[in-house]
Amino acid sequence: MDSQYLKKAVNKIFAKANLSPVKKFAVEFADGILFQTLFNIIYDEQINCKLISSADIDIRMTNWNRINQVICFNYF
Repeated sequence: MDSQYLKKAVNKIFAKANLSPVKKFAVEFADGILFQTLFNIIYDEQINCKLISSADIDIRMTNWNRINQVICFNYF
């Protein structure tokens, strides 16, 4: 899949939800908070993984582990 197409699609989803567009995808999605937001918008859900915004790699990994646990065990 073309990454530019994916970026445009994600930003259209955020625009419809009145959220600001993503400019630096890797940086802004790294802690998982935007992914959780995107998931909630797309699937009309309200999951809350109690994620923490941080630049610390251990906290980011914990965030993604929480996301994986909630999504994998509850939705697949």
